[in-house]
Amino acid sequence: MILSLLIALAEANPLLKRQAAASMMSSMSASVMPSATSMPAASMTASSMPGVVTSMVASSMAAGSSPMNLLGSGTDYFPVSDPYYEGPFATGAAPFLAQTNTVAGAAGLAFTTGSSTISYQASDPLVTTEAIPNNTDNINIFEYLGNTSPYFESDGFGANEYPIPEQCSIQQVHYLHRHGARYPTSGDATVKFSQALKNATNATFTGPLDFLNDFTYKLGAEEMVPIGRQELYDSGVSAFYQYSALFNHSTAGNIVARTTSELRMRQTAENFLAGYFGLDWQSYADLEIMIEQNGINNSLAAYYACPNSNTKALGSIGSRNAAIWSSIYLQNATSRLQRYTTGFNWTAAYASAAQELCAYETVSLGYSSFCSIFNAEEWKAFEYALDIGFEQGTSFGSPSGRAQGIGWVNEFIDRLTHTMPNATGIPSDGSNHTLDSSPLYFPLNQTMYLDFTHDAVISSAITALGLTQFSQDLPPTCPPADQQYVLSKLVPFGARFIIEIINCNETVNANMTSMSSNRTFTPSAQNVTYMHMSLNRRTIPMGRSIPACGNRTDGWCTLQTFLDYESNRNELAAHDYNCNANYSVPMFYNITTGSGVGIMNMTMNATM
Repeated sequence: MILSLLIALAEANPLLKRQAAASMMSSMSASVMPSATSMPAASMTASSMPGVVTSMVASSMAAGSSPMNLLGSGTDYFPVSDPYYEGPFATGAAPFLAQTNTVAGAAGLAFTTGSSTISYQASDPLVTTEAIPNNTDNINIFEYLGNTSPYFESDGFGANEYPIPEQCSIQQVHYLHRHGARYPTSGDATVKFSQALKNATNATFTGPLDFLNDFTYKLGAEEMVPIGRQELYDSGVSAFYQYSALFNHSTAGNIVARTTSELRMRQTAENFLAGYFGLDWQSYADLEIMIEQNGINNSLAAYYACPNSNTKALGSIGSRNAAIWSSIYLQNATSRLQRYTTGFNWTAAYASAAQELCAYETVSLGYSSFCSIFNAEEWKAFEYALDIGFEQGTSFGSPSGRAQGIGWVNEFIDRLTHTMPNATGIPSDGSNHTLDSSPLYFPLNQTMYLDFTHDAVISSAITALGLTQFSQDLPPTCPPADQQYVLSKLVPFGARFIIEIINCNETVNANMTSMSSNRTFTPSAQNVTYMHMSLNRRTIPMGRSIPACGNRTDGWCTLQTFLDYESNRNELAAHDYNCNANYSVPMFYNITTGSGVGIMNMTMNATM
């Protein structure tokens, strides 16, 4: 049962699917390939040499001609699309909530349940008011769906929220932004569960499962859904109000924003930019679309440059332990569901897929009957299963957690220090050194940097930054006390990791007792530059991870203290070793560093 559930979990989640199913990639060097002039013309097509144009840029620019575009067609510096690299996708059925919404009170009248009268709440636009059994704490289950949660603002990470002091000014802002809500990935466990239901031609369902008698699978695959587009558009609007004074197009010219070539990633960037600049955003921003594909260095899809993150031995630790936990917490659920079923055998894998369908049907169709067939405790446990999978697949619990995020962290620090990366002598880190060596694609003079990526990359970036507040053993038997790594708080759909660089003409005192902008200061001989990190609009207290930052109530850290802390980041990440070396991790070995370096009992032949 554990094996089948592991497979189902892997298929239900794009990260775990890559970990469990992807084959070992060959060890990859930096992204420098032969120049365009050294290859036959036939080998330069997108179909025969995918991604080669990422390294053609530098050679063609050096010759004084326009570079081939990043996607393999045309000669534009910033092309807008190329279907070859968009990946598989499919659009699902059209929603019809006005007809299909079955939540009590849908007619627009008040209704009575037990001794309580509840007024009807219109969908806005999703129906999230389903009655959840045993919900004594009145939890919102849509904040317990891990990385499939619709965007919501975190309830905080332990720091207070303060306005910017009057003596300080924001100088720069960096966004690392996840895509919006989407359909399941191709071959998802929800598809196999739905096919199993379809094949059970003699099955009958009663009580809370009666809806399954007429169930059909209506979801698409991979593509961003309308609520996902809204998440990004709204984020762009919010960013405009927060930071637009930083950007002066008349003096700075177009801003360069980066995303990857998957369709939903391009749509993510486009919707954010439309929210920020308007529908004519191309007059103000150049969108750099980097190829997302095996064998192509890309810090925004770093798992493709880290072969060990995709192997069965080293990349499936999280999915294995998540499966163990799911087999525990779903025991009662499968027995309960079976009581309302004849002709179909409920398993933990199928029950887990049904919980996935609650998440995906809600964001895709507006409502799902699957949400109310699980109780509140089962939804909390579902969140924890996803926490385990990601923490041990992309973060401190993974042997390649730091390595998968170090490419973006290096780029971030290069931007902070105005350091142009050099295509030679750079440590292996999964970033595209060719593109990063071009001021056209890696400018250092922007006041706002926008990178659009996936949930796994944000998780790995937090790890590579050394934010050890989120380093915590997540055992497959029960959640720990004071759990910090909670996936729905870190990377819901539309997650945004925002870092502000703030210059102050005096030292801002660490312990604040007032929420006013008139905060206390200590005179200093020179200006002091601070860093403020936030995730989903809540401050990350940097002092909890970097002791030298101090135990500040505002969570800030001086920029120099942060840079000093990061000085050995590449040694800690050990990208080349952790992503390419042959080693294994003993069963149930507890990794908390995000690195495989130093793990005892390494073997030379990791099981594939």
